[in-house]
Amino acid sequence: VADKNSMVVHRYDFDGKLDYSFGAKGEGHGLFKSLSGLMAGKDRRVYVGDSKKGVTNIFQAEAGVLLEALPKPASRTSVRVQDTIPVSVSRMVWDGKETLYGIDAVNKSIIRLHNGAVAGEIKVKDLVPVAIAVDKSGALWVLDGSGRRIVKLDDLGSILTSIGSKG
Repeated sequence: VADKNSMVVHRYDFDGKLDYSFGAKGEGHGLFKSLSGLMAGKDRRVYVGDSKKGVTNIFQAEAGVLLEALPKPASRTSVRVQDTIPVSVSRMVWDGKETLYGIDAVNKSIIRLHNGAVAGEIKVKDLVPVAIAVDKSGALWVLDGSGRRIVKLDDLGSILTSIGSKG
């Protein structure tokens, strides 16, 4: 859960108990000026988009030993910044394999992230992506904010199907 007021990301277990938290408001490494996207990926990685800093941070949750007493309940999990990708994305989604997709609202495009780096950009004429999903086949489903439609794209950005229309 991304708490935009405190700029902290919380992870809860299936019983609703706080497992761990990380982040804070600030300019430094691993700190946030905004929380514009949040996605849990493979191998306990957490991707956090920060549109005001223009980056996406990759955090790695690690099992560890609690080093000091904290004023709130703490777990034996620590979180460290693994990497920072110089791209601002929101509305992130994972394909279940190795690739993440996020919306770049400024450039009205979809950014492909792979192995901790920008692997490509999908920009479709007259498409303003506002939400994105990936189906089992790997196709992208995009909610188009300008055309008031849902568009199915292949991984290269070719339109496979369009549902709905403006009006």
